[in-house]
Amino acid sequence: MGNKDLCERCGRCCLVKTSHDHFWVAENRYCPHFERLPDGRGNCRIYAHHVRHRIDAETICVSAVELAGERLLPESCPYAQAIPGYRSKVINYVQNLLNGISFGTILFLLASGLSISLGLMGILNLAHGATYMVGGYIGWLLAVRGGVNFWFAVLIAGLATGLLGLIIERGFLRYLYKKRNEQVLLTFGLIYILTNLTIWIYGAEPRAPFTAPFLSGSFNFLGWQYPTARIAIILIGLVLVIGLWWLQDKTRLGAIVRAGMEDKETVTGLGINMGLVFTLVFFFASFLAGFAGVVGAQLLGVYPDLSLDVLLLALVVVVIGGMGNVQGTLLGSMIIGLIQSFGVALFPELAMFTIYLVMIIILLVRPSGLLGKRVPR
Repeated sequence: MGNKDLCERCGRCCLVKTSHDHFWVAENRYCPHFERLPDGRGNCRIYAHHVRHRIDAETICVSAVELAGERLLPESCPYAQAIPGYRSKVINYVQNLLNGISFGTILFLLASGLSISLGLMGILNLAHGATYMVGGYIGWLLAVRGGVNFWFAVLIAGLATGLLGLIIERGFLRYLYKKRNEQVLLTFGLIYILTNLTIWIYGAEPRAPFTAPFLSGSFNFLGWQYPTARIAIILIGLVLVIGLWWLQDKTRLGAIVRAGMEDKETVTGLGINMGLVFTLVFFFASFLAGFAGVVGAQLLGVYPDLSLDVLLLALVVVVIGGMGNVQGTLLGSMIIGLIQSFGVALFPELAMFTIYLVMIIILLVRPSGLLGKRVPR
């Protein structure tokens, strides 16, 4: 399978006749091989002559075989054997594992800022997902429309959303500390304001995934191909995990933040300006959201409803991992990323249900999260 045969979002040949979200990708023509058949069904031009194999009265693209393995076509099936590059179950599991890690990395970048601001400041910023979306659109404007370097677009988007976070915190949220209901109402309203402003500026049409030119291909390992962009996302996440851990546990600012989570009054009494610390933390959290918006656009693209979609997952990550520390956020992100990846592959109808079921179980067993800190009252 050549590099051009891979869908930029799902990392496989286009998947067009299944019941989960990859159908949405094909419907929006993110896969270059998508075409509409006369009877209204979708089809993959590359493998159409190989995969006309009836399963539940549907025509299955090769990607459905790769996703579901023996649930659709056993390896002994002559149709499966005829498909170029048909992969075994082991390869499928490895690919789903890497897909889960790369998706979990995006969730980590998003949820880490939300976790720290909630754990330190006690502010539930529901507009965090909208900040992610704004960063994605700014990155698209610079990298796709403007033609600037992708990584420069990532940096500018992060700084722009950091500035947006400063405006939100200094203009509104600093008056609402310890007022949880007011915080929820304000930040939920900001979601709709930012979403509608985005539609007004960019339009409502979803933007296809984009990345740096040298990341647009696939990495070939012993004949197995995997999208280079996903590998880059995993590496970026690894660097940021180490950097955030060092910042949290090995620096004076990290010590102040950790102490502030435990006892703000005592830290303030020692002469530390916690107001300034709050502002810096909120700026950094918003920067991470915008940064993640562009990095995540390599897989998810950008669209107006993205703000609520990623917010829900970020909140689940914070609930599972716990607030206020990098390790908990990383653990929660990887759990959700892997559940989502293997869930879509093995039982797509129940994938989202499984995510929320895990969250409910952890809430019942450990309300503060697996590695969580106590939220200030």
